[in-house]
Parts: sequence; structure tokens; C-alpha cells
Amino acid sequence: MAGYDQIWNLKGKEAQVLLGEALRYARLSDSLKVEALSLLWLGQFAIDEKNLFEGLRLTRKAKDLFFESHQFNRIIDAEIQTACFLEKMNQYAEALSLLDRLENSAKIKPNQEIVNQRIWIAFQQREYEKACRLIEENRTPDTILDGNFGLLPMGYFLLRKKEKAMEQLIVMLPYAKDPWTKAGLNLVVDLVRDRRKNIHRTLKTLKHQSELRRKQDIYQFLLGCVIRSRQESIQKADLNALRELVEWQKEWIEIESGH
Repeated sequence: MAGYDQIWNLKGKEAQVLLGEALRYARLSDSLKVEALSLLWLGQFAIDEKNLFEGLRLTRKAKDLFFESHQFNRIIDAEIQTACFLEKMNQYAEALSLLDRLENSAKIKPNQEIVNQRIWIAFQQREYEKACRLIEENRTPDTILDGNFGLLPMGYFLLRKKEKAMEQLIVMLPYAKDPWTKAGLNLVVDLVRDRRKNIHRTLKTLKHQSELRRKQDIYQFLLGCVIRSRQESIQKADLNALRELVEWQKEWIEIESGH
């Protein structure tokens, strides 16, 4: 468990070491359950390290061991993680097909993580109406900011429904307790109200928090939303805005390339 906890702690960079030790111990003691979990979590660590093919291999190996050790609930975890890798490889049709098979399986009940993955794919494919509908249909007062549900105001902003975006922000901001969540929602406020100076500050906070929480993919998505918004509204004579846009585009490309 210590290795799993370290996946979300970028400061320590100890996840691979601890999980590697757990894997060696499991193989020495012939513990398939521990070996499978270690492989699954090593695969999860690889997601944000952008070592996608290796992470997918580890995840599929973990799934095989879950079958062998009769950990059928864990198989679902491995399949959802596989879908996450497929999304990051832009293989959206294959990821959705996998999620469909999981949902149609008689062995599982409706799974919030499956819905979460569907929302993310919809956003990546710019199907914003679909993404917003999925969030509205599946969230509850207790899950209003869980997973990708917190992207609802941004979804409405991208649909140019600024009033609906603000309505959601008024509802959701009181639930935001941590700096990452607050910054993500405040970014939409800044965009709706066209507060250019605030956008810079909010993005800096989001970038810092994304590094601490291993949420670089969401930060990259939000940065892309800012770039798209500015491209639509920029005036060619506004040289400061043009320079600002170029810097944001360079940052987005650097994140995409893993630098």
C-alpha cells in the first residue's frame, strides 16, 4: 500500500521502488495476489510517466494474474485502467468498446469510474454536449466534484453557454475545498468574465497543483481550453495577446512531447 500511496506523491518519486520491491517479494513467495496488484499499480504509475506501452503491458499482465488468482473484482480495475491507456493513445473507439463490454457484463453493477472515462473521452473528442449530459445524468450532491464531474462548467463554457456555466460554478464552488479544485473552477470564472490577468495567475496555480497531484493530463486539457478560447476572441492588432497565445501554445506542445 505504501507504493500505491506514493503514486500520488510526486515529491518522493518512491512509487516505482516500493512497488518493485513488492513485486520481487511476491514472486519469491509465490503470492499471485500481491504480484498482480503490484503490476497493476506499476502500470498506473506509468500512465503519468507517459510510458504508455510498458504501462499497458503491465496492466494486461496484472489482468491475467487476477484471472489466475480468482480476483474477479480486480479484473474490472485492470480493464478500466486499460481503457485509460487506450484513451491516452487516442484509440477512443477501442476504449469505448471495452467500456461497453464491461457495462454489459452481468458480473458488474453500474460503475462510476466507467462513466468517468466516458466523460473524458467525450471531452477529448470535443463532444461537449454529450460530456455535459453524462455529468448531469450521473452526478449526485455527494459526487458533484468527483472525477471528471467537476468539468461541467468548462463544458458549458466550451458550448458558449456562459450563463449555464456560471450557474454551475455558483453551485459547485462552495464544495471546492482544495487548491487544485478551486483553481480549476476559478479558471472558468476567469474565462467567462474575460479576466486576462487572472487567467495567467490561475494557470500558474493549476500547473503547480497538477505537478503535485499527477494531474498533468487535466491541466493540459484546461490549458487547451484557454488556447481555444483565446484563438476565437483574439484581435490581430493585440500584440500582447498574440505573444501570450504563442507562449501557451509552446507550453501545451512541451507537455504533449513529455518535456
